[in-house]
Amino acid sequence: MHALDRGLVVFDLDGTLLRGLTVCEVLADFLGKLPRMRELEARIAQGDIAAARTEMARWYHGISLHELLRPVQSVPLAPGAREGVARLQAHGVEVALASITWEFAVAWKVPRGPNPGAQTSAVPLSSTVAPDAQR
Repeated sequence: MHALDRGLVVFDLDGTLLRGLTVCEVLADFLGKLPRMRELEARIAQGDIAAARTEMARWYHGISLHELLRPVQSVPLAPGAREGVARLQAHGVEVALASITWEFAVAWKVPRGPNPGAQTSAVPLSSTVAPDAQR
């Protein structure tokens, strides 16, 4: 038995598997709200996370999920992320994502290895979903 023949690995999304802007920053930039997003991030450090997420969710009102995912698709995976996930899965290790970003982005950005039957899960750490995004 190889040392990697069992287990679970959980990765964060922004800054770990993704490089560049965070998912929230990419969406805010797409909607022309990047300066406001950065203001909200500063407030988040002061404990106003719920109000910031509510405001950001309002930005998505009337925008289809397909449109929201378009800019998220441009966020690059970290070098070797896809290969690393594939190697873990090839050895029977389940791979999951855990993130505080939007649930729809976490579910879409799960890096897939070459084995379509391998288990990869998206686990949002918040139940907040952009409420008006059309699925």
